[in-house]
Amino acid sequence: MVPELSNLPPVLRNLTWEDFDPSKNCTLAGKLLGQWAGSPDSTDARTNPYIMAEFVKASSPIPINNTTHGQIIDWDMYNTVIRNVTLDALMEPTKKLCFREFCQNLDWEGDQDLAGIGVLVVYIIQVSLTLVFSTLYTVQLSVNWRRTRAQQPPITLFKRADLCFDIFFLSSFYFGLCFAIASIIITVASGNTRYNSELTMTTSQLSSVIILTMGPKSIMRTRHPTLARSAGIMLLVLLLVTFGLQTTSDWADTFESTCLKLVMKRSRIRVFRWVSVSLMTMPAPCYVVWLCLRRLGLPHEVNGIAFTWLPFIAAVMCLMCFVELRVAMGDLVGDTYSENQWSIGQILAVTAWIPTFVQFVKIWTGEYIQVVIIPKLKSLVRWKKTLDADTSAENSTGNGSTQEDMELQAQNQIEVPTLGTAESNTALRRRRSW
Repeated sequence: MVPELSNLPPVLRNLTWEDFDPSKNCTLAGKLLGQWAGSPDSTDARTNPYIMAEFVKASSPIPINNTTHGQIIDWDMYNTVIRNVTLDALMEPTKKLCFREFCQNLDWEGDQDLAGIGVLVVYIIQVSLTLVFSTLYTVQLSVNWRRTRAQQPPITLFKRADLCFDIFFLSSFYFGLCFAIASIIITVASGNTRYNSELTMTTSQLSSVIILTMGPKSIMRTRHPTLARSAGIMLLVLLLVTFGLQTTSDWADTFESTCLKLVMKRSRIRVFRWVSVSLMTMPAPCYVVWLCLRRLGLPHEVNGIAFTWLPFIAAVMCLMCFVELRVAMGDLVGDTYSENQWSIGQILAVTAWIPTFVQFVKIWTGEYIQVVIIPKLKSLVRWKKTLDADTSAENSTGNGSTQEDMELQAQNQIEVPTLGTAESNTALRRRRSW
């Protein structure tokens, strides 16, 4: 039943929602309007009566401290039914004056599958290792090690680095390909929302530029030249698919249409995105220029360096775009932001790279373990077996002797070797070495 105007307190009779100032208490304004905007249900379910009453008392242009919560609820019902003035009248002022508090109360959690902390750690690892291998490749290109032997680095260094590079290239390709396909499927299944499409395009672009950075080195390697070309082409095709999804995406809810939209306009995400796209296309004109200047004696190393470092800078820009988007969303969402939480999927994303690092350790320490550690362990095992056998023989033949006599006998056996077979002399030398 709609209350009569005469039944309302005098201080509330001439007030509507348009008269209130959300900036007087942004915390209550964000809670009240966030609930109102985030729920499509009826008016009674969209507002918390207690929060609404506290907001009216805190943001009213005149003091209304003596009113009860029930009177404020009746006043809201009268404004809604008779005057047709709802909380929508405060929506735009709240978005403008209390933007952060409004966005934090929309109960938006993010997408942990596409932008979780584990995915961020994996991309940081990939970019860091790409920097290491790009530096080694630049050293190989910029210095002519074949001129004098004194200038040559240890041959095992580059051999091991090349083996590690092959493993890292394959791991990056498989991870980028699988993650790009999974991102596209998740984006399409979720209705192609703007946030998911932005994440999908950023991660696909990052995987593509990492492969492009390692492309010249991989093509020069005789082990995977065809795979290097096909990997770059496949990831670029997926990148075009994600670009198409991004251009046709929609703002899914109030948070995306209000908060995310404004963040995308204000932040540096767009700058990072277009700089990285520009750097991805730079190797093509560099290659054309190199072909034109080839007759003038321009060394081929210049072209290889350009093809390596320009995509790497693009990869750094993509990573910064990814981090900037996560930081902006985390600042807006607040405690409900789930992308910084470690779940089973984030742990699996990181642990999937453990075999790669195990292979790295095996390549760099395998020779030392094979030549030094394993022979010593085998010698230790044989010495232990020989010592146990000698101790058992002494115990069986000299049960009546004292412990001191047994120790003296063992010392005499070591100090004064008995000439015998070659096997006994060899065992005696091994005991002395240990």
